[in-house]
Amino acid sequence: MSEYHCLVAGLPDIVFDGSKINFSIERFKEEIYAGLTKADAARIDLFFYAWDNENIIEILRHGNEAELARTGRYSREELVELILAAKSGDARTADYPAYMYDFLEYYFANEAREDVMFENVLASHYYNYAVGC
Repeated sequence: MSEYHCLVAGLPDIVFDGSKINFSIERFKEEIYAGLTKADAARIDLFFYAWDNENIIEILRHGNEAELARTGRYSREELVELILAAKSGDARTADYPAYMYDFLEYYFANEAREDVMFENVLASHYYNYAVGC
């Protein structure tokens, strides 16, 4: 990982939607990705995947009516594309992390079950993936 001394030094001054420097997560994403190497950007993606996970669950529950967090790494269209690809059994691509495919395959195999908390299953897949990174 590269060294980002200025970024780290400035983090205590950044409070998202807070009282210090009013800095939205969307603006933070724009600023931070501009100066990262590709490998480091992939590590920062891990942070934003938590919102993508929430958005995936929302889309699965509410379809087109889902209210999504704008702070995820992927857009609504990209997540819908991923969900439809997993549902139809399309080949995986490197466009999305493997844990998302793994979860969606599990979801579609078990969606009728009422005893499964799918958000917990997705969180488990996510954390296992992150630890491996």
